Amino acid sequence: MLLGLLATAVLADADGDDSATAGAGQESVEALPTPSFPLDATGTPPVEDDPPAGDSAPTSEEEDLARPEAPSDDAHTAPPRTCLSDTAEEGMYRSLPCGPGVYQLLARYGAGTSAAACQGAGKVTVTYPDQLLCLRYEYSEAAAYAEVGNCVYGRSGGGNWSLQKCSTGTFRVTGRHHTTDNGVCPDGPIRGSRFYTGQERVANLVLCYQAVMPDDGYRLQVNECVLVERFSSGKALIHRSGCPSANGVVTGRLSYGQKEKCGNDGYVEYQFPGWPGLSYVVCWRYK
Repeated sequence: MLLGLLATAVLADADGDDSATAGAGQESVEALPTPSFPLDATGTPPVEDDPPAGDSAPTSEEEDLARPEAPSDDAHTAPPRTCLSDTAEEGMYRSLPCGPGVYQLLARYGAGTSAAACQGAGKVTVTYPDQLLCLRYEYSEAAAYAEVGNCVYGRSGGGNWSLQKCSTGTFRVTGRHHTTDNGVCPDGPIRGSRFYTGQERVANLVLCYQAVMPDDGYRLQVNECVLVERFSSGKALIHRSGCPSANGVVTGRLSYGQKEKCGNDGYVEYQFPGWPGLSYVVCWRYK
């Protein structure tokens, strides 16, 4: 079963807190269903109804016969790096060619191993009576494996997103949530989210991110007090500041490429690669 990818990039117009949410999105990844027990939509084994009057409950011996200790499906016997179907059919996982929308078997551990052995982005577990398997869901984009604090990048017009070294012009991941609700990410002028989905609920993923900007130019408005930092190279950065300690005031805010409209005032400009809405020119003059 192939993964359906639904990607959205949301940049709200309203200003918001520009600080990353510490620890956001570090939810635990739920284990995949143990092959002998189907799960309901909440990830909980369904509760059996009481047997009708007159029906006899199975004996412990009959129960043991009905519950095989070592299911012989592909997940139980496959070597590492084998790829498996993204949902159990009749309690069993089938081997499939590797690609987006399947699980890859990363490691096999003995009985009693803690699920913590499989911690990491995209990793889940399948537990058998005699062993624990560590699987990784295969997303179509490398960005889906980013942890909180990592940086990713993709263009506003679409295309794949990738993992990147954090620097100006990338997006820092501030939350990682196994849900289909993009509302878990805070709104703001440089905040957004990206959504990935799959057959298993654990594959549904929303990444919250925040653009890494060079200064405060993206949020400054006319008449705000600012501290302008100038360098010998001619480059300048502009920071929001309390008026008593400021050395300048904002006189204009323009789209990137319109610096000539600042006239005799100074200006600070920044072009965010692939994102015109995050690029700007801020005009200023000394106080």
